[in-house]
Amino acid sequence: MESFYIITLTIAVTILILILTYIGIRMRNRATKSVFPPQNYICPDNWSYNGTACVIPNNLNDLNINSTNTPGYDGMSSINFSDPGWRANGKTAICNQAAWAKRNKVNWDGVTNYSNC
Repeated sequence: MESFYIITLTIAVTILILILTYIGIRMRNRATKSVFPPQNYICPDNWSYNGTACVIPNNLNDLNINSTNTPGYDGMSSINFSDPGWRANGKTAICNQAAWAKRNKVNWDGVTNYSNC
């Protein structure tokens, strides 16, 4: 009976090592690097979208924004985050938007925590 247990345990350990080796090789050779988070939203958290731009909430009146430091700002109550001005300074739009959101203390899931800038 002892030989049965030894053979069974040897086969089980061998299969476990082979499976773990296969998984490790697959994880190491993964061709694409994923960017976290995988999606970004059109507007910052708790902002509404009116079809063309993001509407600034009333409780954010203390934002220090104007048309020179915020591309797409209409001067009144909304910001168009798809404005070409966001792709200035040799950076991507999402990196400029992340810097803007952090500077103005605006939470924007998918942008303020973007890891590829």
